[in-house]
Order: sequence, then structure tokens, then C-alpha cells
Amino acid sequence: MRAGTWGAIGTGVRGEPGFVSIAASATASSLASANRAAGSRATALAAIAAKHATIDARLDAYQRLFANVLRDGHRLCMCGMLAADFDALPANVRREVRAFFDDNELWLAKIFADAKRPRPKLSARVVLSAFEGAMLVARAYGDVGRFEAVARSVVAQLMRDDD
Repeated sequence: MRAGTWGAIGTGVRGEPGFVSIAASATASSLASANRAAGSRATALAAIAAKHATIDARLDAYQRLFANVLRDGHRLCMCGMLAADFDALPANVRREVRAFFDDNELWLAKIFADAKRPRPKLSARVVLSAFEGAMLVARAYGDVGRFEAVARSVVAQLMRDDD
């Protein structure tokens, strides 16, 4: 197992920040990787916020994190995979899976709030949930474009609904 590969945000393909994941069991070593990757996740999200000034640019960069994982061997976000069998996970791994989703929702809610968008928490949940689900379906079809179309549609709808 590579260091920092437990479903967190790290360095993706082409050197951009991206979700990195592996299809591994929820073992002590995967939990250790999750802990090491926590800093990478925060760094990647901070880098997006620092590099991109507008909500549109930030959301575009965020969706590329997901798309880049799919492009890199049709992988998935490990936390998304683990969430499918959440009740079967050890308590410490469940905490890390939730922390991953919480961190992403908090970051997304902040960028929606900073842009003075209404319902930032709900918008954050919609984006994260839609992206995770779209990733699963796109992988089943081996079609990153499927994910990208859904991601663009979800973001466009949220931005239109909130005006």
C-alpha cells in the first residue's frame, strides 16, 4: 500500500491534488494511511481555495479531484467504497470515513458561504453526495465523461437555483 492512499485527497494524476484510493480492506494499515493522508487532504483543499478566487473555479477544481481518480485506472474514492459497508467497519475506521466526508462538506459549505450562496450546508451535501454517487456509476461504465457531465449539471443546477 502506498502511503497516503486511504481514500483521502492527495496528489492525483498530472501532479494536481486529487483523491487517491486503493481497493484495500479496512485494516490497521489502511487506517494508518488515512491518518497520514489527513494532512494531504487539508492541503489539497486549501490549495484549491488559494489558487482559485471564484466559487465556479473552486468547484471545477474540486470536481477534477474526483475525475482524476477515475482517469487514473478507473479507481474510486476509498471512503465512498468503505461507506457502502459502513456497519461492518471497525469503529476507528468508521470515524475516519465520517471525518473524510465531514471535512469535505465543511470545506464545500465554506466556499458556498464565502460566495454568499444560500443554504451552504445543504449545497455542500448535495455536491459531495452527487460526486461520490456519480463516481460509482461512471466507473461501472468506464466513462469519466459520465461523471463530468453529472458534476457539471449538479453544480449548474445549484448555482441556478440559488440565484
